[in-house]
Amino acid sequence: MNKTYSVIDVQPNQTALIQPVYGVHIAEVWSALVVQTVVCLVGASLNILNVVVFSHRQFTASPYIFMTALAVADAGILLVHLPFGLLRCDRRIYLCTTYVFKWLRPYLSYYVTYVGFELGNMLEALSAWITVFISTERYITIRWPHLSKLKFSRGQAKRQVVWIAIAAVTFHLPLFFVLEVRHVTRAIDNNQTRRFQTTSLTQFGSSVYYYSYTWIRFILVQFIPLVTLCVMNSLLLSLIWTSYRNQREYMKTQFQMKCQQKDIMLSSMIKHRIEAERQSALMCPFNGNGNVGDASPIRLLFSRTSMSRQVCLDSDSWRESRATVTKPVTGNLRLERSQQANNKLSVLLVAVIFLFLIGQIPQAFAYVHILDLITKKLCNSCPVYSSLYKHLSQLLCLSTSMSHFFLYTALNRHFRDCLRKTCFCRS
Repeated sequence: MNKTYSVIDVQPNQTALIQPVYGVHIAEVWSALVVQTVVCLVGASLNILNVVVFSHRQFTASPYIFMTALAVADAGILLVHLPFGLLRCDRRIYLCTTYVFKWLRPYLSYYVTYVGFELGNMLEALSAWITVFISTERYITIRWPHLSKLKFSRGQAKRQVVWIAIAAVTFHLPLFFVLEVRHVTRAIDNNQTRRFQTTSLTQFGSSVYYYSYTWIRFILVQFIPLVTLCVMNSLLLSLIWTSYRNQREYMKTQFQMKCQQKDIMLSSMIKHRIEAERQSALMCPFNGNGNVGDASPIRLLFSRTSMSRQVCLDSDSWRESRATVTKPVTGNLRLERSQQANNKLSVLLVAVIFLFLIGQIPQAFAYVHILDLITKKLCNSCPVYSSLYKHLSQLLCLSTSMSHFFLYTALNRHFRDCLRKTCFCRS
């Protein structure tokens, strides 16, 4: 009796090396089947929600265009990886021995071989390069604000995203010629044969050209972006701290100016009070007996007129002094608010970059050639644990793609407001 079995172990970010599914650790099988599937479903939903929120008119700046593109790339990565966990299931789990799962497995094998492997690498490169552009835009915006308006306007940001997507697709076109599905018939006991469906490397995938291509991809998609992001993130943190310190000094200066304003107001009021008392004394002269005498009407009129004029002069001088002190504060209020909003957005983007580094650095060490150099000839069980490490690093990367929603919700007030309005309107 002929039966078809699928044997495959290909992850999108790795060179396709074939390994039997039954040679993996049971913890990896359960994690791929349950945890990875849940992470992909929840993460894809949250990233789609990010795209919906960023489509509001409030998010018109160029950083939000990059963040929208990043959300689209992350949603695509999570959706592409969704069937991978199901394919890694084996006979040690009862669910994987059912008729429905056996019927579904060959289709999953075709999907991973001809769709998932290629799209996963494309979207991974797109996410990495967009994150590099996010860090570059933030650094130029903080360091040279006028230059950022020329190089990272809204229209230019859209064109940059399109060119990044075109470059990612074009660069990964050779991956469509790396893997193929083969049907192998093997003889078993009692003169029976069993038909296996395996995914193996093509002639191009086994050539030295593909080996060189994998190293070039590792340098362009993982090594250079990670080094660039580490350097840019350090520079951004330094610039944000400098801006925060300058803002504190500016607020301290404004506080001192307000204190001076209060002193000027108080001195003007005291001067006005003294002058008013002096004018009142002139209006009520004493006679020689110590009693209040009758002042002439002309003198009284002159005294009242001079007192009113002095009060007006004091009031005018007080207004001028107040305007002199408060005018710079009012003029710089808009600039101060703009700097505060810019610093908050910079902190959010630095957190996004840091989260990306957390997910990508362990995955860079999971690159198949580097991992083979580390684990080669060390122990017999190293392939099992190296496969487990590859899966855990991939799961960490998927989890960081899912976590952007929580960062936006925690650090961006406008995102929370739009999210609340969106959920309220749809409910």
